[in-house]
Amino acid sequence: MACFFLFLSIFFFAISILIPASTPHITNPTNIDGFAVHLIHRDSYLSPVHNSSLTTADRIQSAVHRSFSRLNRIHSLSSPSLTRDISFDIVLDDGEYFMTFSIGTPPRQVYAIADTGSELTWVKCLPWKQSHEEAPHTFNPSNSSTYMKLPCFSPSCRDLNWYKRFCIKDYCYYKERYGDGLTTKGTLSTDKFSFEDDYKNTIDVGNLAFGCSDDASGPILGNETGIVGLSRRPLSLVSQLKYTNFAYCMVVPANKHWLGATSKMYFGSEADFLGGQAPLVTGSNNQYYHLTLQGISVGDEKLQIPSGIFDIAENGEGGFIIDSGTTYTLLRGEAYDALVKALSEAIHLPRKHYGEDLELCFEASFEDLALQPDITFHLNATDVILTKETTYEPVADGVWCLSILRSKSSLSILGNVQQRNYFVAYDISQGNEAVYFAPVNCSNPSF
Repeated sequence: MACFFLFLSIFFFAISILIPASTPHITNPTNIDGFAVHLIHRDSYLSPVHNSSLTTADRIQSAVHRSFSRLNRIHSLSSPSLTRDISFDIVLDDGEYFMTFSIGTPPRQVYAIADTGSELTWVKCLPWKQSHEEAPHTFNPSNSSTYMKLPCFSPSCRDLNWYKRFCIKDYCYYKERYGDGLTTKGTLSTDKFSFEDDYKNTIDVGNLAFGCSDDASGPILGNETGIVGLSRRPLSLVSQLKYTNFAYCMVVPANKHWLGATSKMYFGSEADFLGGQAPLVTGSNNQYYHLTLQGISVGDEKLQIPSGIFDIAENGEGGFIIDSGTTYTLLRGEAYDALVKALSEAIHLPRKHYGEDLELCFEASFEDLALQPDITFHLNATDVILTKETTYEPVADGVWCLSILRSKSSLSILGNVQQRNYFVAYDISQGNEAVYFAPVNCSNPSF
């Protein structure tokens, strides 16, 4: 049976090249210059997965787990040894920030994780074939008069990697299988999409292609309802909107429930290029945003790190990427050891053991840590200086830990905690691909 489906996949792939597409690419017909939307942190009381019973230690341990889960997924996708029928493109439990938007006619509001490492935007759909409790804000395509399944020979179906798609009765379906045993599948579809801006205005962006997921097997899914793909691949949200830039500004939380100012994401004309420019690595996988990390400093002292350890290897492994879905920054072992050594020598505060993964912790107040040297990431054309709020996490009363983790692979990732209070803008126009970093106060209403 598996061979039969593989034969069908290859057959339809070959036919789709030879036969002209019968339907046009899904495009953004509204000519909207740009817009901004709110991002909801998963720990916020507004989040569909908010759990008020979690302690600070619980939340941090969960964030550590998500960071390693994310690292494993991205590393596995880049590894040539990974069998291509296993996909790590979509994982429901390792995202950090949710977006809300509406699909269909009449519009139905859904939540989905904003993910710079995913290509396909998809949502959980009814009828959901599992017996467990359905998540709120699930989309029911039968209630939308503008919903349409996409045929196998549509350009959007061809934009999916061949090993992810298959055809049933001329319609395009996708299947995602993960290393933890979870499989999810659904129909590649199209419907009307709309967003809500700061002023409660509805931004109608027209019909977009998306995945309507109606089935899963393996581990039970949580309350998450989908993914917003923000990679450079054709089916991502930003690519379908025909924008060549987007940005986000993630606030530093004021308290454990993330009350107060919210983070935001910007598209098109709203995503200004501010601050220093870090060109993307040319020729890298367009699923992720690879940067050139030339070195790291603690204060004025540059760490002694072997040359080239942040480069992408010839087999595609390793490198340094910026990712919205990874919580904590992860550095490969050689760099992490050098960083911990430099901080230990520079900071004369009592050390505290706290768990296996948070390797450097201090008994101190935040005011004590604020006086310590800064950590600077030297990219190939600009520097990113970490603030103390994004360098250390309060794990218990009077205990602060370095919020950078040791990578368990050759891959290093700049996580979203270290991106807080930076206006991070992505230029994805061909020939100019770069990420811009501008240090700002993201809770300022002007952002």
